[in-house]
Amino acid sequence: MAIPHEFTDEAAFENAVVTALTQNHGWSKKVLYSPTEHDLIENWAEIVFENNNTPERLNNFPLSQVEKDTLAQEIAGLTTPNAVHRLLQGKEVTLRRNNPADKRNHDQSIQLTIFDPAEVAGGDSTYQVAQQPRFGKKIDVESDRRGDIVLLIWGLPLIHIELKSSTQTVDKAIIQLQRYMDQQVFTGLMNAVQIMVAMTPDDMRYFARPVSADALNHDFVFHWTDQNNDYFPDWGGVARTFLSIPHAHRLIGNYIIADGADEVLKVLRPYQIYAVSRIIERITEINALDDDNWSRHTHKGGYIWHTTGSGKTMTSFKAADLLARMKLAEKVIFVLDRIELSDQSMKEYRNFAADPDELHEPRSSHELVKFMKAPHKRLIVTSLHKLGKICGDESQYGEADFAKMRDQRILFVFDEAHRSTFGEMFSDIKRRFPHSVFIGFTGTPIKDKNRRKDSMTVDLFGEELHSYAITHGMRDKNVLEFDTIGVDTFENLREQVALREADAADLDEVMADEKKRAIFDRYMDEELVPMTSSTDENDKVVKGIEQLAGSSAWDNPDHRREVVRYIFKHWTRRSRGGELHAMLAADSVPEAIDYYRLFKALTDLDVTAVFADETEHTKSSLERDKGLREILKDYNARYDKSFARDQLVEFKRDVSNRLAHKEAYKGIESKPKEQIDLVIVVDQLLTGYDSKWLNTLYFDRVFTYDRLVQAFSRTNRVLDNHLKPHGIIVYFRMVNTMAENIDEAFDLYSGSHGDQVFVDKLPQVLATINKLYGSIGEVFQSAGINDFERLPDDKESRKKFALTFADLSRAVQTALIQGFVWGQSHYEFPELPDEPKVDVELNETSYEALMARYGELGSDSEAGDDDIPLDLSTLAVVNQTKRIDFEYLDAKFEKYRQALKSVDASVDEHERLLEEVRTAYAALSQEDQDIAREIVSDIQSGVISVHTDKKFQEYLREYKVARQDRNTQLLHEATNIPVSKINEMLDVCGDTQASLYEFTRFQNMFKMVDAHVFDDWLKTSKGLDLPPFFQRSALTEILEQFFIRGGMDPKEWDASRFE
Repeated sequence: MAIPHEFTDEAAFENAVVTALTQNHGWSKKVLYSPTEHDLIENWAEIVFENNNTPERLNNFPLSQVEKDTLAQEIAGLTTPNAVHRLLQGKEVTLRRNNPADKRNHDQSIQLTIFDPAEVAGGDSTYQVAQQPRFGKKIDVESDRRGDIVLLIWGLPLIHIELKSSTQTVDKAIIQLQRYMDQQVFTGLMNAVQIMVAMTPDDMRYFARPVSADALNHDFVFHWTDQNNDYFPDWGGVARTFLSIPHAHRLIGNYIIADGADEVLKVLRPYQIYAVSRIIERITEINALDDDNWSRHTHKGGYIWHTTGSGKTMTSFKAADLLARMKLAEKVIFVLDRIELSDQSMKEYRNFAADPDELHEPRSSHELVKFMKAPHKRLIVTSLHKLGKICGDESQYGEADFAKMRDQRILFVFDEAHRSTFGEMFSDIKRRFPHSVFIGFTGTPIKDKNRRKDSMTVDLFGEELHSYAITHGMRDKNVLEFDTIGVDTFENLREQVALREADAADLDEVMADEKKRAIFDRYMDEELVPMTSSTDENDKVVKGIEQLAGSSAWDNPDHRREVVRYIFKHWTRRSRGGELHAMLAADSVPEAIDYYRLFKALTDLDVTAVFADETEHTKSSLERDKGLREILKDYNARYDKSFARDQLVEFKRDVSNRLAHKEAYKGIESKPKEQIDLVIVVDQLLTGYDSKWLNTLYFDRVFTYDRLVQAFSRTNRVLDNHLKPHGIIVYFRMVNTMAENIDEAFDLYSGSHGDQVFVDKLPQVLATINKLYGSIGEVFQSAGINDFERLPDDKESRKKFALTFADLSRAVQTALIQGFVWGQSHYEFPELPDEPKVDVELNETSYEALMARYGELGSDSEAGDDDIPLDLSTLAVVNQTKRIDFEYLDAKFEKYRQALKSVDASVDEHERLLEEVRTAYAALSQEDQDIAREIVSDIQSGVISVHTDKKFQEYLREYKVARQDRNTQLLHEATNIPVSKINEMLDVCGDTQASLYEFTRFQNMFKMVDAHVFDDWLKTSKGLDLPPFFQRSALTEILEQFFIRGGMDPKEWDASRFE
């Protein structure tokens, strides 16, 4: 029977979900309807008794009330969701037996199993649905609450589901869950909740429970998909897969990580879950063939293709952890191909591990062998170099050593498998461990088009177990799109090549020789000799102009000087005023050193360089040594360091961390002098390196396929999509060849959807801005509002504005990086001859006014109107940049005042200048605009003299203080709360409901109210005669609105729902 896809009634939707879960998807058919916390505790106690009724435990005597309370307090007393998860993974709790009827165990400590992550869909596992659970109020001024659905496993409430009808958005369900957190719903036994689900009939999100509502990071709110990374079109697919048994149990037991670094509970993304699941399935299949030590077969485990930036470290760790826990492998060895990756991954693995001591990182190859022989060292992290050293032909270890190591089921997990597994070291490792299993993780598997040594990733590891391409990552906003710009430093490269091929010094020599002229004309003909290489009808490669020019054309100081000048010219715009950083990939170490010196000579940027050292003693190594000494000396002086030549590893680690704002450099975004603007590299940092603060890669070399995608992906880590809306790639060498290489690489690694990985160019972005701005203008014009001075009254108009402005804001930020500047409205694109001219209709004053209106939508949402679909990142930017150009406003006001003073200015002139003032203050908040209108009115009526020499912002400050004092006095008269206490509250609380309730501020303020005074105020000011309960609700609304808005006349409170 087909399930309904639309529900305008939330209750009907809720019933449909419950029916599906209990009838079709493994949950008990007996629904717990409207249980209280007491009911849930009693239900849990029964299940604990059933699962622990053995002589040495509960001995056939139920839990006493004291024991029930003790167990419930064990859950309630855990301070974070992380702590709850660790308790669940431990499976058992200790209880002192309190039931005197149990003569055997009374007053003895017993172990009780309360959850088993491994016992899925069988044994002692119980799966129940609680519908409409009731939550008693935990804050005096709040009301009792009812949830929608809670899923209980082993009697514990572990998954909370909030539903909304088809007329609502999934964001509203998320906000409702945050409200529950604010209202302390997830305390007591409900503190056990690990996963939260927000769902409408056609949309769904899930996330691990944060420690508080404010701590919810929307980057970790995920959309469930199927194995092919496609979203489910309706709730039925979600219920059938995500919420079903066994998946829901496995989600809690297997796919959550308690991150020790930030004490944040983390749940795997869908593609990570599917990858881990496939690895477990594969190793289970291998164990079915060889259940002892895998010695009878040679196994290929397979590989995971997950795009760079998708969290492969967490995926690989969780897979290894589960394999060891399930005893499917006796030893798992993570193999990383570089020291800095090993350091980075080791820190992450330790943070992910339930017991960090279970992870082992050998300091030497000797210690690696020791660890590999030791049966209890189940998880090892090492480098390819160490492993290759013990496996190579010159290894000091003999067959007896390897026999002891091989006498275990060893699983090797290779990170960056596209790079680390096509050399002799990998061959040596497979030769020494022929029956071990090898799993590879890569963002760019080697395929038929870009074979290495005639091999592909599938040849080395076996079948692809799961894929998550770069286009999936961009769709899910896990990684950013790219903006690619080719910059040709040659004005006449074709002519230079044609002259060289014609063996002529200049055009005069060409014209004087008919044979040379024919050769010259041939190479000047774009159809006969294109810019890039091609293949003729005989599959013979025909060189293009760029290939004929050869690398020497770009390996010269003039070209590098032009590159440096270009980078410096566009630095402020591309780096967002120096907040973001860049890398420059040079073609060789000598070129990198030359670039370093040019940046020192031609710019004031803070630049350094990292590249591999070499031990050969040649002329080029002498130049390398000089360059390294210069680079280290400058770096030490700039950042007060003392790195020596023999500390290049430590130097590189310091540069890497500084560029990524990690380790000792967390928070340096507020310390510009400690930052690096640009790092010059050759091969270092171009794969496997992560820095959210890196947004631009300048390329003076030519890459193809996997190396190109890997390098580009250094720029596409998500930070803040307004500060960093996309990654930027600027390439200077063989620009036409690189353009083709880019298209071919992303076609290969995006499933033939290469065009989806790039942002629109500036002409299209400006056209989008005009379209979006026009749509917003229509919304305000339809509401009869000029200059965007206030929000429309009706909710539908506000919704449309909210959706459209979020898109407009992102488009503006993209355009600003691409070359759009405020104050310039006309744009032409000579470098893009097919693109039409664009006249931008949006100006900065109107944009600031729209930002102010969007910020007011956020304030309304805090006050309770959560039907407006706000983009949280846009709202954050608006709140961070709340400002008005007061110099502009003051200048307009001064012109208006001078006109009023002048006997020559006409009434029309007065009106025109006054309209300019009104337009300028449209970017103010609604309340400040109201004050601005009062100021103008007082000027017109003579209350303010036109001869007073004050700026508009000075008047604004004075009037605001006076109004605030007046509002504070009015609240005092309505409630008898002391004026001093009201002012204290205004000083310390922010503009959110969460800040209002911090440290029991609000409750303390509530206690200061004189109930008789407030009752009289309600009767005289609002005509309301309310019983005490409704008086408290009214008082709560008034005080919340007063403090969230930063003050108001209490009479402005809308009392309609109490009438």
